[in-house]
Amino acid sequence: MKNKSLLLIILSLLITIPSFTASERDEFTIEFITLGNCYTCKLRVEAKLNKVEGVLSSDYDAFNKVTTVTYDDLITDAFVVMQAVADTGHDTEWFEAPQEAYNLLIGTCCEYDRTIDYTFAQVGYLSLMDLWMPHVSIGEIKEEENISIFPTVSSGQYSIKIDELSTLVNPEIRIYSMSGSLVWVNSVDVGVEANINISFAPDGQYILCTLDKGEVISKSKIIKQ
Repeated sequence: MKNKSLLLIILSLLITIPSFTASERDEFTIEFITLGNCYTCKLRVEAKLNKVEGVLSSDYDAFNKVTTVTYDDLITDAFVVMQAVADTGHDTEWFEAPQEAYNLLIGTCCEYDRTIDYTFAQVGYLSLMDLWMPHVSIGEIKEEENISIFPTVSSGQYSIKIDELSTLVNPEIRIYSMSGSLVWVNSVDVGVEANINISFAPDGQYILCTLDKGEVISKSKIIKQ
């Protein structure tokens, strides 16, 4: 009888564990300006977004010119999402549509006025949300650089080291909360391991940015728990 009960418990665990694992993801929702005019624009934009790996849902409101996208932050990010929309011929908050893509809309009801001034675009702020994100994809690093961060999950203590052969001139580390607040900032020396302490900050996800001469050259996600 005991063996039978034990077998039932094991079978129950085997059944439930896969469904728990499959549901693990990091959902994130953003809204961003997208220029367009009509229902055909909506169909075009949403069809493109729904093919992007990691996108869970999308909605384009052509009247208010706003795209809302929920995606798995472990798979993709805001930059990939907005670039995908721009590639369809629709200017977005940070990315201008390629001219050849926009040309396909000319002469149709989808043709829209290109009113976004890209002189000030891509500064890292989504105007429709209280969200700041550096204009570099998660984990993206200049090819010649080697920046090590350890650990990426901790109670607030991290170490960072920039390879001694790095071409960076005056590297600086900044840590932002997901709402855009600057949590920690300090300069670091190339080739020397530097310690970071954000134990005072609330638990959650943060963006660690490496800058050189004021330019964001890499960003990584770290977690405090």
